[in-house]
Amino acid sequence: MDWLPADHLVFFMLELPNELDFEAFLAPSRHKDPRGEKGFIPKI
Repeated sequence: MDWLPADHLVFFMLELPNELDFEAFLAPSRHKDPRGEKGFIPKI
């Protein structure tokens, strides 16, 4: 990363997920499915 300028787009893309609100995607994964298993984590 030393060879990229400080304002390179890749740094924005790396920080973007930390700034977004993923609650709409994460809420359904917190509930159990009909088999009684927890859903997968969407961030994966």
